[in-house]
Amino acid sequence: MKKTMVKILGLTALMFVAIMFIRTPENVSAAEYDENIENDMSIEAVSNNLPDLEDDLYVATRINLDDSHWVDVYAWVHVYYTYDEGVQGIVYYAELDTSDGGIGSNTVNFDRLSPCEDEPGISTYKLVYYMDAHERENCWTGYIKINVNCNEWGELSIWVDYEPC
Repeated sequence: MKKTMVKILGLTALMFVAIMFIRTPENVSAAEYDENIENDMSIEAVSNNLPDLEDDLYVATRINLDDSHWVDVYAWVHVYYTYDEGVQGIVYYAELDTSDGGIGSNTVNFDRLSPCEDEPGISTYKLVYYMDAHERENCWTGYIKINVNCNEWGELSIWVDYEPC
């Protein structure tokens, strides 16, 4: 069992390295020595000359907590992104426009609704909010995550997930 796990992990690591060399060989060695700084081994990344883009996305969805209780999420999100055509999309940052939109409900009362630390990724950036809500006998706690994704063609998508605690 242990030998099998070692083989699987070794092959996975080998495949990852091989894919990185095959897929983007210019990025593997995309660094150069800065000769302007004496006695310093400064490394400077070579720019891929990808465009810096911005856009506004709107999301409106209903999160069903049970059969008769829900939370409505509607928001404008400003997105900073770029993409390498046919290779990968990158979302640098996303921010909620608090002047237009929000999170609310006619069926539950919020005890707490507060932003948490965002979850940046490569192609997907998540805006995370902690929710603590109740209605007479029922209580709900969880995380509302507004996800923004950019694919390798620069197409943006947005959706909302709810993760109960």
